[in-house]
Amino acid sequence: MDFNKLFLVLDELYQFVSNDPTLTDFKPYVWDVREQARAVMEGATSVAPIDPGPVRMISDRAVAAKLVEILARLPLIKTEAETPDTLRLVARLLGNLSTITSAIFSSFPDLVPRSH
Repeated sequence: MDFNKLFLVLDELYQFVSNDPTLTDFKPYVWDVREQARAVMEGATSVAPIDPGPVRMISDRAVAAKLVEILARLPLIKTEAETPDTLRLVARLLGNLSTITSAIFSSFPDLVPRSH
């Protein structure tokens, strides 16, 4: 797993969230996940779960689309090449992004295609 790239994508996400006044409520959550990714990049082997709180809404479709565009840059997870510990770590980090992903799906459910 390329934890450096993971951190860089989360850093870009944080910069975008920080600069958009409509996303103020998301800033502390994205900061926390970004810092967790930094710690993992620097050798941490675990991260704590983050309570996402209530589902928030995103008011602007273009903003939600930009969030999806940034998240689409997350590195590919090659499950067959990773250890179970690494997969659990990545799953926890990505799960901690649920504040953002839930808001995207709740606000604009058609923005991200879902397979059936």
